[in-house]
Amino acid sequence: MLGKLLKHEFHATGKILPISYLGVVVLFLVGWMFKLIFKDILAATIIPIILLVLGTIFLFIFTYVVIIMRFYRSMYGREGYLTQTLPVSKSALLSSRIIVFVTWLIATTIVVLFACAGIAFLALDADPKQFFEIIQTLYGTSPTMFLYLLIAMIASTLLFAFEVFFSISLANTSKFLKNNIAFSVVFLLITYIIVELFGVVAMLFIPLTIVIDPITGGATWSTHTMFEEMKNAIVEGINSATADPGATTTISTTTNAIGVGSIFTSILFIIVLFFLTKYLMKHKINVK
Repeated sequence: MLGKLLKHEFHATGKILPISYLGVVVLFLVGWMFKLIFKDILAATIIPIILLVLGTIFLFIFTYVVIIMRFYRSMYGREGYLTQTLPVSKSALLSSRIIVFVTWLIATTIVVLFACAGIAFLALDADPKQFFEIIQTLYGTSPTMFLYLLIAMIASTLLFAFEVFFSISLANTSKFLKNNIAFSVVFLLITYIIVELFGVVAMLFIPLTIVIDPITGGATWSTHTMFEEMKNAIVEGINSATADPGATTTISTTTNAIGVGSIFTSILFIIVLFFLTKYLMKHKINVK
């Protein structure tokens, strides 16, 4: 039954989002064409870049709007009565929405990353062969860093999806149903702030970090906390400045240590919000 739910959800959302991806590709190709034909006219090269930037921003926002509205309409809007009475578990209903939500967000993120590389490509007057070199420069080549970014992207996408679904579900309980849209926004902001605060604390104080070499760009794991890495870098910079007041002092490791503890809190909140949302869907929600 989960397969049928997924097929229905992808069909409902797949009519418009791929077209928006194609729109970004068209903007890039038009910008590249204008750059080749009108390379001596400044406005002809700048305007396509501006349009691509705006199109990329619009794509990101548009994706969120489409999938959030789809969840609301299918669960608590006009389709809600039918959806809630289907002979399937609440876990299957929630899982199908989560899978669709995350799939489209990851797809959009990938398109946006390539669009950013495209913007740099158009702005830097690069050769076509340099396009993927620009991607490597922008997003790095370290396997450790790539793995971290991949896990962090998936975890943050899942977490935001559950924050949205939990907030909408809570707003559709009897106490808040009259102004459910407004309460959805309020609950999302509150949930987001709470989760982010825990994430920042975990990032700073859980003893697991990735330290990036500022010269080679290589990344290594460390069992120090990010707070310790920052403190050590500051102390090292102060000692260096004290020993040689005339020297230029840089505290490079301050910004080159990344605490990965926030991923653990993301996983924890994903589990908590899943069961809270499932409970609300099963026992507390009302459909307009």
